[in-house]
Amino acid sequence: MSKISSRIKEKWAEVGFQKYLQNTGWMFVARILGMGIAFFVTAIVARYLGPGNYGTLMYAVSFVSLFSFIASLGIDQILYREILKSPEKEPELLGTSLLLRLAGGFVAFIAASLCAFIFLENPLEQMLIYIISISFVFQASNVLNYTFLSRLKNRNLSIIMIVITVILSLLKIGIVSSNKGILFLSAVFVIEPILYALFFIFYYSKFFGKLREWTFSVTTAKTIIKHSLPLMFSSVFALIYSRIDQIMLNSYIDSTAVGLYSSAVTLSEVWYFIPGIIVATLFPSIMNAKQTDEHMYSQRILKLTAFLVIISSVIGLVGSVFAKPILNLVFGVNFVAAYQVLQLYIWAGVGISVGTVIIQFLVAEHLSRAVLYISIIGMVINILLNIVLIPTYGIAGAAFATLVSYTLGPISVLCLNEPRRKILRLFRA
Repeated sequence: MSKISSRIKEKWAEVGFQKYLQNTGWMFVARILGMGIAFFVTAIVARYLGPGNYGTLMYAVSFVSLFSFIASLGIDQILYREILKSPEKEPELLGTSLLLRLAGGFVAFIAASLCAFIFLENPLEQMLIYIISISFVFQASNVLNYTFLSRLKNRNLSIIMIVITVILSLLKIGIVSSNKGILFLSAVFVIEPILYALFFIFYYSKFFGKLREWTFSVTTAKTIIKHSLPLMFSSVFALIYSRIDQIMLNSYIDSTAVGLYSSAVTLSEVWYFIPGIIVATLFPSIMNAKQTDEHMYSQRILKLTAFLVIISSVIGLVGSVFAKPILNLVFGVNFVAAYQVLQLYIWAGVGISVGTVIIQFLVAEHLSRAVLYISIIGMVINILLNIVLIPTYGIAGAAFATLVSYTLGPISVLCLNEPRRKILRLFRA
C-alpha cells in the first residue's frame, strides 16, 4: 500500500508541476506581448519628450514610488501564502486585505503629495507627483491578483494584462499624436490601476464569487499586519535603493541626466518580469513539495535559482555587447550617451533573480524578518556608493552603485545564522 501511495503522490506531483509550467507559459505570452507593445510605446514617448522632459517624468515616478510601501503595507506575499494555505478563508482574507490596502493607498497619496509640496520647488514636478500618487488608492484591487495565481487561472490574468496594455498604449500614442504633453501622460499612471480594478472585479464576480461575500476580520487584519510588517519595512529600503539613484542624479546633476539614465534602466529592467513570473507561478508547487518531500523542495529551489542565473547572465552579456545600437534603435541618438549605464546596470539582473528566489524562500520558511535585514544592507551600500560615485562618474557611477548593491544585498543573507542554516540545508537534502 505504501508503494502504491508513493507512486500516486509522485504522479500527482508530476502532473501538478506540469500545470504550473503551463500557467507560467500563459504569463510569459502575456508579458512578452505586453513588453513588446509597451516597449514600442515607451520609445515613442521618450523620443517625444526628449531626455529633459522624460527625465522629469521619470523623476516624478521615482519620487512617488518611494511611498508605495505605505500603499501595499507589505501584505501581498503574506496574502498569497495564506490563500494557498487556507483557500476556504479566501473571502475573509481578500476583504480584510482590500480594506487595509485602501487605507494604505489614501495615506500614501497624502504623504507623497505633502512631501512634494514641502520639499520640491518645481511646480511641474509637484503637479506630476500629485497626479501619479492618486494611483495608490486604486491599486488596492491588486489583492485580486493572488486569487488568479492561487487558482492557477493565469490564462484569465494574462488576457486582462494584454487588453489593458493595448488600451494604455493607445492612450499614450493618442496623447503624443495630439501633443497634449507631459501632464496627460502622467494621468495614464492613474488610469492603469482603475482599469485593472474594473477587469479584476468583473472576472472575479463571473468565475469565483461575489464581492459581497467578502468580510473584514480584525483578528485576520492583525495577523496579516503582524507578518507583513517586516516585509513592508524591507520594501521601504528596497524602494529607496532601487529609486534613490534617479532622485540623487536629479539633485547632483539635472533632469536630463535622469532621462538618459532612465532610458538605460528601462532597457535593463524590461525583462525583470521573467524571474517574477517564474517564481510567483512555481511558488505553489514549491510550497506543496515542502509539505510532502523535503528533497523535492530543495531541488526545485536550487534548480529554479540556477535557471534564473543562466537566463540573467545571457541577457547581461547581450546587453553589454550591443548597448549602443540598442539605445539608438529604441530611444534614438539623443539617448546613446547612456550606453555605459546599460552595460553596467543590466548585470544587476543576476542579483535580482537570486534575490527573488531568496525572498520567496524566506517567506516560505517564516523568516520574513531576514528580508528586512538584506534590504537595509542593500540600501546602505547603494546610498553610500551613489554619494561617492555620482559626483565623479555621473550616471555610470549610479549604475555601478546599483549593480553592487543588487549583487551584495541578496548574498548578505548568509550573514544571518538561521537563514544561512536553512539555505545550507538545501544543498544537503
